[in-house]
Formats: sequence, C-alpha cells, structure tokens
Amino acid sequence: MNAVSPRIYALLTLFVLLIAITASAQSVSDTDWTNATSAQLHQQMGMAKSRALLNERYAQQRIAAAPLINTQTNFNVTMYDIFMRINDTTEIIYGKVKIVAAAAQDNVSQVQIDFYDNMTVDSIRYAAGALAFSRASNVVTVTLDQTYDTGEQFEMTFYYHGHPIEGGFQAFAFDTRLGNKVMTSLSEPYFARTWWPCKDRMDDKADSFNIAVQVDSAFYVGSNGKLDSTRLAGNTRTYYWSVRYPMVTYLFSVAVSKYTVWQDKYVYNGGLDTMPIVHATYPDRYSYSLSTWGITPNAIGLLSQTFGPYPFLNEKYGHSNFEWGGGMEHQTMTSMTGSNFGFSEPVVVHELTHQWFGDMITCNNWGHIWLNEGFASYGEAVYYLNRDGWTAYHNYMATQEYASGGTIYVNDTSSVGNIFNNIVYDKASWVVHMLRGVLGETKFAQAMNAYVTSQYVDSSATTEQFRDLVEATTGEELDYFFQQWIYGTYRPSYQFSWFAEPSPGGNTIYLRVAQVQTTNPQVFSMPIDFAVDYLDGTSDTLTFMVDERTKMLHTEVPKQVINAKLDPKKWILRYNTDLQWFMYIVTNSDDLVEGGQYKQYRDTIDQRGAQGALEVTILSGTLPNGLSVNNSGVISGIPTDTGSFTFTVRVRDTWGGTVDQTTLSMHITPTILLPGDINVSGNQCDLTDLSTLVAYLTVGGVTLPAPQAADVNNSCQIDLSDLSIMINFLTGGGNSMVVGCTP
Repeated sequence: MNAVSPRIYALLTLFVLLIAITASAQSVSDTDWTNATSAQLHQQMGMAKSRALLNERYAQQRIAAAPLINTQTNFNVTMYDIFMRINDTTEIIYGKVKIVAAAAQDNVSQVQIDFYDNMTVDSIRYAAGALAFSRASNVVTVTLDQTYDTGEQFEMTFYYHGHPIEGGFQAFAFDTRLGNKVMTSLSEPYFARTWWPCKDRMDDKADSFNIAVQVDSAFYVGSNGKLDSTRLAGNTRTYYWSVRYPMVTYLFSVAVSKYTVWQDKYVYNGGLDTMPIVHATYPDRYSYSLSTWGITPNAIGLLSQTFGPYPFLNEKYGHSNFEWGGGMEHQTMTSMTGSNFGFSEPVVVHELTHQWFGDMITCNNWGHIWLNEGFASYGEAVYYLNRDGWTAYHNYMATQEYASGGTIYVNDTSSVGNIFNNIVYDKASWVVHMLRGVLGETKFAQAMNAYVTSQYVDSSATTEQFRDLVEATTGEELDYFFQQWIYGTYRPSYQFSWFAEPSPGGNTIYLRVAQVQTTNPQVFSMPIDFAVDYLDGTSDTLTFMVDERTKMLHTEVPKQVINAKLDPKKWILRYNTDLQWFMYIVTNSDDLVEGGQYKQYRDTIDQRGAQGALEVTILSGTLPNGLSVNNSGVISGIPTDTGSFTFTVRVRDTWGGTVDQTTLSMHITPTILLPGDINVSGNQCDLTDLSTLVAYLTVGGVTLPAPQAADVNNSCQIDLSDLSIMINFLTGGGNSMVVGCTP
C-alpha cells in the first residue's frame, strides 16, 4: 500500500468527521427527546455547535500563512449598518455593510477586517469616495482616507457578493425542508466572517446594528433586535431590524423561510410593561410550538428571579427554526432545530438563559466558554427550582453529573469538539451549583446581582474576572475553588466514617473524611455539610472545611446521635463511600496544646474504637527534644527546643489488629529565663528553686528543667558557689545573678 501524504490524510480525516457529524445531524430529527436527560441534550447541543469549528479547521489550513500588517486592536467597532439581498435561486448574497469605528490608538491609517476570500469585495467606500484595500486570504486590509488618532471616528462601507463558503458545513446555509427553502445562519464560534465583513472577535461588541434583509416576498426574515418595518417592492420584501444593545458578531442572525409567525408577550414591572415575544416556526410545527415555545414568558419570569431582569427588554425575545441539529442563542431570537429537540423544555430554557450568559455577558475567549455554556446549563436547574422547588432542583442537577476527565478551561480551542465538549455544559453547570453551596443563598444572590450589573455587561469576561468580582462582592477567598474546579480534573472521592459518644453536653461526634482519588488535584478543598440525626427524630447540619487528604473532625452536639451523612443534598460533585468506624486517631494538630520551652508538657494523641492495648510509634519527623510519647498516646516531658515540629504517628490496636496513622504538628514557644528561676515558674529565685538546686547537688538523679538558670555566676558549671549566690540573693545579700552558659 502506498504511503498517504499528510494533506490527503488530513482531507480523509475531515471527510470521515463530516460524515459522522452529518449522521448525527440527521439522527436528531429521528429521536424522541421528550425523556432525554440534560446531559444527553447538552451532548447534542455541543455536537451541533462543533460543526462550525470543524469547518474552521478546514478554513485555517487555507489562511495559516496569511500576512498581517496590523492587528485588530487598533480600532473598536461602534456600529454595523447591514443590508443583504439574499437570492434563494442563485444562492448568492449581495451585501452592503457600513462599519462605523473609532481608533483605539494614535496614527491609525489601516485596519483589518475579517472576510473570507471566496466572497467578492466589489468596492469599499467612505463618504467622499473609494478606499484602497488589499486581501490576504481571509483578511481585508483597508487603507483609510486619512490617519486617525485615539477616539476619532471613521467609516467604511463594503459592497460585496458571493456564495458563503462550504467546507462540509457553512455558517450561512441554503437548505430545504419538506420542499420549502430555509436560509439561516449559525456563526459560532468564528464564522460571521464567512458571510459578511466584520471584526469577528468576541472582545469587541458593536454598540448597535441596523439590519435590512431583502428576500422574495413569500419569505419571512427573523433576526436580532426589534422589527421596525417591512417594505414590499414588486416580488421582494425587505425586513428592517434594529439592535440597540451591544452585540458580538457571532450572535448576528438571519433566518429566512416560509415560517408561520406567532406572537406572545412577557408582562413585567407589576403588569405595567410588556415585551413582545416572536416565534417563527415551520408550518408543520406550529401547533406543537404553541405549548412548547409557549413556556417562554413564564420561563423569562422564573429566570429573572435569580439572574435579574431579562437583558433586552426594549427589544424582544423569540425563536426561529433552522436546519442545524441543535439550538443557537442568537441575541433576542434563538434559532432552533425543527425536530422535537428544538422544542424541548430544557433546551428552550437553556437558550433563553444564554441571553444573560453568552449574549449580555460573553466569554472573553473560547477557552472560557464555560461562562456561556455552564451558566446556560445551570439556568435549566434554576428554572425548575423557581418553578417546582428544591427537590426538583437537586434532582435536575443529578442528571448533569459529569464523570470524565479533562479541564473545564479549554486549552486547545482548535481541536474539533473541544470547545463544545460536554464538560463545559455539565461539569461547568455543577461549578455554578457548587459555588452556590459554598457561598450560601444570600451571598450567591449578591454575587449574581453583581455579575449581571457589572462592567462585564454588554462586554466580555474571563474566569479570573468573574472570580475576582465574586470575591470582592462576598468577601470570600475563592481562588482555591476556581483553580481546582476550572483548571483541575475529575472530582473528589470521599470515604466517610462517623462515631459518637456521650459527653457532658450531650454527645461528641467524630467525622472522618478521607480523599482517595488519584487524579489531579489529589486534595480538593471544599466546605462540606454533614447531616446529623438524633434519637428524638430531630437533626442538625454541621459544616466543616475539608482541605486535607484525611480530615478528622469532632464537635459537641446537644443530643444522642444515631446517624450522620456526608453532603446529603449533594452540593458537591463527588463520589462518596460510607465506611464502618474502626479504630481511628481522632486528634488533629489543632487539638495539641502549644508548649513552652523548659516547661512541663503533657497532651494525648487520642483514638476511638480500639479494643485492646495500643502500640504507638513515631514513623517520621521528630518530637521536640525532651518530649516522648508512650503507648497510651501520651506526649510528655520538658521540651528544650523551640519552633514547629511535624511528625507522623501510627497507632496499632494490638488486640483488634487495626492500624491508623496521621501527621501532626505542634509548636513550642521560647521561654525567657530569669536568673535563678530553675523551675521556670516565672518567679526569680524562690525557695522552690533553692530546694531543687540543693537536691540536685546532694541527692543526685534530679533533672533541672533549665540548667542555664541555675548557673547564676556564668561559670559554665553548677556548683556550691551558685547555691551560695542564690542564698545570698534570697537573704538580701544583694549579689547579682545572671543566666549562665551551662546547657
């Protein structure tokens, strides 16, 4: 077999992928989505959206070497004024797009506009004449009529025509359905540029759009914003839409077909105001759409309870059918497949939630796509919470559990399917859910209100900007949370045991949580709720931060405990195994008392569950010099070292055979010695000190806690002369004393 060239291999691979996704697109029409889980719905959403990305890989092969004179950061677009004549017979778009922009730096004489090279640019003009331009693959470099400085405004109008690129799929498609023509767009993620000239970036939203689309008079045109008017001229009709909210280029939408159009309304502000809702559905789906899309007004109200007012109240909301396999959250008018999928309640709610997250606030780049899709998926659960209550909410979140690997942050945005992988829908939805659990209801509401009224409204945001805003609003430190859930993989796997015993105030309960996952991170830091059930039928919820590989928690509770559960309402995406309580060490580092140098120390490394004698061993690390531990776990002695000491201790039940070990830390603070204060009592040279020194000198076998304090003449030995000086000091002899050099 002859070797296949890399180019041929790439084309064959692309062909296979196209066939696979085409098959998926076909199957969506043949599937009953009524009982699909949210994860299955999200998978279909992602597959439909990743078509455009597949096409982008094909396109990027053609433009990889395109020279760039400037970058697009030297100007900001303020308005697009768009006219398109769409010929459904020749499948040609004739367009006129005026771009109004302002220089973002001084000395701007050229700007670059994204536009695919298969589309013909007839001319580019400004008010006084033509502008010079050049093309390098899919970039048009326009030489302006003069040089502009920061803030100065300029205009250019593109006159163009052509059939949008087809790389297996195209952002603007000429389709048919049941014999009727359907001409629609889906530009996410990078494909507005394939059918109209623009600055195709998500970090530069134009303040407004004027949209005029001329079609055969038999067709209806759905688009963004507000329908100002229509104009009939012969056998053509022009639809004039206006958008007065900032909008990113990939959300500009055109949907053309012989739709059945029906209207509804959203009533708000206590019944004083209404907003139109416009649905353009395939005629054969009209009856079905009345009940399915009919949930829209109520859904807007329910989502508004959590996310604030619908972002585009001065314009509209609605849906239009198209021939793609999923749904697309085009600003103010979502596009939906004509299959049952496009009328599914969770899908309707998902795309509606995008109006807040994705449209009003857009992820700054595709690596942070979870800020679009994760919030939209979470909006589905919010809808059921606000409609049906907490049980419905938690049950719905359970259908979005995600078990696979990978990071929510998309590191490789050029890989097919990476951007719209299920992880950015399902696991990312759990991130918002868990954030709610971490913050609590009051702070979560504050965070959501801050986000939807922040500087990122009508703009874009990154994960870090969202994190910082939530921290500033709530006063919570959350870097650990976002680092482990957005940039880490998988989820924690907890092993949980509990033990309770009578105490003077009721019961002491011990909660042991071990994290046994071997993935990254190996230790998740999360506040965890524990439900504690009492003998009298009542219960409490205790919350502790679990931030160690093995964490032993204990606290006093007022009643007799009969059961305990970890995270009973499932606020954490995790695995959990309940284990029987065996013999476990219950002492934590926080439980060990702080010691003082040269002072008697005593504390106990405790356990619960042993059935016989113990064997206690220090496995690694050290205790401070002067301290030791016995087989009862008692640490005692007089420490001579200072500082922090970490050691790993093992306890074995010699009868039951169970073994447990833990790592503990203790701290010994320095003691300032007084001359003659041999017993380190804080009293300089009293009778007790004198008695101790006498016993040391005469009896033998007596240990001095602080020998330096007894060497009061600094002779580097302890003898009768020291005793004489101390006696004179006590009897008023006035001899001065010092802390000596004897170790």
